[in-house]
Amino acid sequence: MPYFYYYNEELAIILAIILAIIILSVFINRNKAILSLSKFAFNPESEDFLIIEGRKAGLVQWFLTKLNISNRYQLCATKEKICYSENSINRSKILFIPLQKITSTEYGYTKPIVQFFVMAILGVVVALGIVFFGLSDDRVLFVLCWYIVLLCIWYKFKKTFFIKIQDESGTMLRIKFKRSVIENKKIDIELIQKSIDFFNERIIDINK
Repeated sequence: MPYFYYYNEELAIILAIILAIIILSVFINRNKAILSLSKFAFNPESEDFLIIEGRKAGLVQWFLTKLNISNRYQLCATKEKICYSENSINRSKILFIPLQKITSTEYGYTKPIVQFFVMAILGVVVALGIVFFGLSDDRVLFVLCWYIVLLCIWYKFKKTFFIKIQDESGTMLRIKFKRSVIENKKIDIELIQKSIDFFNERIIDINK
C-alpha cells in the first residue's frame, strides 16, 4: 500500500493514544479537588506575603473561568491571619484563621508513579498483542515510542503540590494545586518551601 496510507494510519493511532491518555487522566483524578494554578506570589516584604489562586483543572473549567462562571479559589496569608475563599456564580465561602491559632503546617508534592507504570505496562502489552496479530514490528515500535514520549509528558505535568494548615480546634485547611499549562504558570517545591518557612517564622514570632 502507499506510504501515505500507512502515515495516516499511524497518525490516527497516535491521536487515539493521546485521547486515551486524556481519558485515563480524567478517570484517575476524578473526585479530587486539584486546582490549576493561576497565581503563586510570595513576597516577604508585603503585608499579604503569600497569595495562591487557582481554578478547577481542565480545559472546560478554564473556558468557564473566562466567562466568570467557574469556581475561583484563593489562599492569602498576611502577617496576622490566613484567609481562604471560594467564589462561584452561586455561592461564596470565606475562612479566616488567626496565625496564633495555627498549630501545624505541612507541604509537599505527589506524583502519579503507580498510574505511570500501569499505563506504560498496558502500552507494552497492547503493542505485543498487535505484533501477535500481524502488524509490522517497525510500525509498532514507532507507535510505542510515541506512546512512551507522550506518557512521560503527561507524567511531568501531573505533579501535584499540597499545603495543609491546621488550627487548635482541629480544623484542617487543605489546598492541592498543579502548574497550569494553559496559563503558563509554573511552580516548584523550593518556592513553596521558602514561603511556608517564612509563614512558620511568622507563627513563632506572633506566639512569643
